[in-house]
Amino acid sequence: MPALIETVSAAAGRGRAGSLSKQDHAPAPITVSNLGMYGVDSFDAIIDPDQNAILAVGSVRDRVVPLDGKYAIGVAPRLTVNLRCDHRCVDGVQAAQFLRTLASFFETDPAGPASR
Repeated sequence: MPALIETVSAAAGRGRAGSLSKQDHAPAPITVSNLGMYGVDSFDAIIDPDQNAILAVGSVRDRVVPLDGKYAIGVAPRLTVNLRCDHRCVDGVQAAQFLRTLASFFETDPAGPASR
């Protein structure tokens, strides 16, 4: 079985050449839709009929957040993501666990998961 990087590189090459096959458009269990790079803060993505879930990624913006003190506030960068799931195949508990794990990659270490 080819490595993921080889599969992605080959598909990208076929896409640039304009020769994607029907197999290249095969159903994916989850899709990531990123409109944050266009300055969209938050949006709701629509699940295609052949998908289990879609993750809508917004932009990173500075937001007012509570600090350690009871009445203290500050400004910190925040990323908004929305997960839409087909509950026939993805339980709400699984979706919540996925989002909690995703959030932990961003919240626990400013350098990201690679530094762990």
